[in-house]
Amino acid sequence: MIGAEFGRLPTYRLSYAIKDNLKNYYEVFKISNDKRNKGDLTPFILSFLEFVKSSLQDSIKNANELKKKLEIYRKRNRSLDLSETDKKVLTVLTENALLSLSGLTLSQLQKINGKGKSSVKRYLDHIEQKLGPDMIKIDTNHREYRYLLNLSALP
Repeated sequence: MIGAEFGRLPTYRLSYAIKDNLKNYYEVFKISNDKRNKGDLTPFILSFLEFVKSSLQDSIKNANELKKKLEIYRKRNRSLDLSETDKKVLTVLTENALLSLSGLTLSQLQKINGKGKSSVKRYLDHIEQKLGPDMIKIDTNHREYRYLLNLSALP
């Protein structure tokens, strides 16, 4: 239910919080199932709420770290000797590299930038010409190639 409402990331964070506190989770579960407890779920619910709180705190911390990194890269991208359109494509690639494990397809880049396929390819070529051939990694393992920015190669 959490995944359907909030997406997969919060459910992963919650899973990690429970995994990191597995001993406590089982202990509270055992207490809740004890016959002397007469079905009182209060200890389990309170403990579970602590897991949720912990996962949310981790998510907020990670989001703030990503925000700082993104601002650093955006500032760096603005200072590069590229056209405004090239900078826009570079910014999209930067955001994707920070927030996703896989690259973007040409179709996705077209949709995001509102440009045609040949224009997007030209922007990618401009970026590589100006910043170096190792800037954009191309994942050819998919039917439609995926383009992923190499953040460590950014000047």
